[in-house]
Amino acid sequence: MNDVNDVNEVNEVPKVKIKGGRMPLALVHVIRFSEKGTDNDGATNTELAAKYETTVGKITDIRAGHNFPYIVEASSFSELEIEAAKARSLGGPAEENVLEAIDELQIATDADMAERAELQKSSRKPKGAKPEVTEPESDKIDEPDEASDDELDDDDLNDLLD
Repeated sequence: MNDVNDVNEVNEVPKVKIKGGRMPLALVHVIRFSEKGTDNDGATNTELAAKYETTVGKITDIRAGHNFPYIVEASSFSELEIEAAKARSLGGPAEENVLEAIDELQIATDADMAERAELQKSSRKPKGAKPEVTEPESDKIDEPDEASDDELDDDDLNDLLD
């Protein structure tokens, strides 16, 4: 007969180490453009989260393009940004593979950095800006035109009231 303790036994799930702080932009590029998706027999979002020591939600957002819209495939990065990405990857579960992908990134010129800064600035909403709320056409109520006095008298109801 089964022991009650066997039925209620809980399998321990190993905790994923998550590094806090801002994700270096060079790593965002590597995640978005160098990692194969699950449809190409690549890593799942959960596997990538463990590899990059971040949350599954962050990986999902990066791969779907929900954040960092100014990081495009042709983006290049300053030496400082590349060094920050390398520093964050050191000691990680797939350090060697990540460092190789980072080394393949292009070094940005001053013009490239200025262009990306403009893209970044234009992709952000101004502080305190409220989204415009427009009323859908179906919710608008048609106001009746005001009737003239002659039109109001045309219903011949005045004779009934006398």
